[in-house]
Amino acid sequence: MTYTPGRIIRRVGRPPSVLSAWALVPLVQPKRATEVYTAAIVVADTEFEARHLHPDSALRWSATMDSWVDSDGECWDDGAWPDPKHVKVTRLGAAPPNTKAGEVVGYNFIQG
Repeated sequence: MTYTPGRIIRRVGRPPSVLSAWALVPLVQPKRATEVYTAAIVVADTEFEARHLHPDSALRWSATMDSWVDSDGECWDDGAWPDPKHVKVTRLGAAPPNTKAGEVVGYNFIQG
């Protein structure tokens, strides 16, 4: 590309992503009858990322361990929330202002 004086060169890149709010609902009955999450609203870039969030924001899905894990990498499969493949994910729209990807905005929890 040759430079021409006075010509404005604009770089076209990926537009900034707009975070979305996603509703998560288990498709299977929880392993436990008491103390379970029945739904969650999370903030994520994609459906895949939303599906891999836990209503307890301290937990993340580990594909290598095939389980929910805490920040120390310890397995935390208490039966309160199913594997990501058993979660229905629905995009609700733009995420609330000042939220970050990975945040849990709300959840429903039944305590036994």
